[in-house]
Amino acid sequence: MTRLGFIGAGPIAAQHATAFAAIDGVRLGVCASRSLENAERFRAEHGFAEARTIADFLAKPDVDAIVVVVPAIHMAEVSLLAARTGLPLLMEKPVGMSLEETRNAAALITQPNMVALNRRHYEVIAEGKRLLDEAGGARFVEVHMPEDIKALAGRYGEETLKAWHFGNSVHLIDLFRFFAGEANSVQTNNSVANWWDRSYSGLVDFASGARGLYNAQWYAPGPWRVTAYADNLCIVYAPIEEALVIRSPGRQRSEIRASGPDTRFKPGFFGQALAFVETVRTGMVPAGSADLADYLKSVELIDRLTAG
Repeated sequence: MTRLGFIGAGPIAAQHATAFAAIDGVRLGVCASRSLENAERFRAEHGFAEARTIADFLAKPDVDAIVVVVPAIHMAEVSLLAARTGLPLLMEKPVGMSLEETRNAAALITQPNMVALNRRHYEVIAEGKRLLDEAGGARFVEVHMPEDIKALAGRYGEETLKAWHFGNSVHLIDLFRFFAGEANSVQTNNSVANWWDRSYSGLVDFASGARGLYNAQWYAPGPWRVTAYADNLCIVYAPIEEALVIRSPGRQRSEIRASGPDTRFKPGFFGQALAFVETVRTGMVPAGSADLADYLKSVELIDRLTAG
């Protein structure tokens, strides 16, 4: 039996709890929040055995692993506190609101860990990656990520929004690396007026020989889109949760849609939960998942693409 402790009691923590609760051999042990009242509410809603404040939980964790799901601006700080227990950690992104903060966390958190890059675990992303590899590998990846960031001002504080390119861009910039591998050179043509008026565009050359195009206009609404090309193959994710596959010759079309756990849980969360349970039980992060060292590489690519 793997007994989990949660730090955080918000909506995303609820999605994680629902996924973990569906795995045989996993028990939701302790949920912790700054407020004991919030922790008690979360315990009752999701079937945890106990509720505690964060301080009381970290003083005596008595679980096998910890899931950290707190507001973005506190993720690195709370993850470092949780790391003192020596227990395996699953950390929601972003783990740090700057490159320096992320590097510090990656240097100090040395026990087995995973970062919750749930899009890597989408059924449709995994199938697209299989098709690209079958065709000889991605040759070009386009990430289109417009964001009407000013419209988010009522939901997040200005400090968070000023660092939104670290907190939110990883959702899709990580897919550059997932599909095409590590980046060599990056060329950008960016315009940054303030935290709500930003224009990012960049070209990426990957060690695999693939190339990438990044386009993010932060004064306009979405939706997001990712397109990946290989020989005689084009895969368009728009929205990201499904894909259109176009093949040569004749522009033959088919679709990739979720048919398994992603139809029952928030996409990627069940596969991600399975991967973390494997990490806890073996001490090794499964292929396709990301630990902090891997996540840091995506944050470094964000820093290169959003400079200026």
